[in-house]
Amino acid sequence: MDSTSVYTGDSIPRARRNTGIYFGPTVPLTTRDSWTRFINAVRAKARQSYPRNLSLAQRILYVHLCLFAKLWFLTQILLPTRVQAQKLTSIGTWFIWQGPIFKDPVTTLQRPKREGGWDLPHVETKCKALLYNRIEMTGAKRGTEMSEFLRK
Repeated sequence: MDSTSVYTGDSIPRARRNTGIYFGPTVPLTTRDSWTRFINAVRAKARQSYPRNLSLAQRILYVHLCLFAKLWFLTQILLPTRVQAQKLTSIGTWFIWQGPIFKDPVTTLQRPKREGGWDLPHVETKCKALLYNRIEMTGAKRGTEMSEFLRK
């Protein structure tokens, strides 16, 4: 259930379940709280799912489709800091490298498949690209506040 808090006389929703954003009195607090909760949820999901017997390819696919799936939606609204992106990357690589699998550098996993990698996303770069793309798409729509702001 969403709780509400009162800030400056207005009732602001504390959490939006559909987006995963936890609103606070300021943007930095909103960003920090939302990403902290999201990172903790991803870490818990990785630990819960780890006991499965998966091959390297299946583990990388699981990171793509399950662990990082909601990440790409949240990042279009709130950009993670470098530290938060590093935490997400370390959770993904922890899940991939647990067990008796030969460990390659993360940069090898992030290379495209045609170059011998596994297409594991570079979290910080992809998050920035998705947010900037969202801003560009919103600014391209005529008559929106964002388009007026970007024209100035």
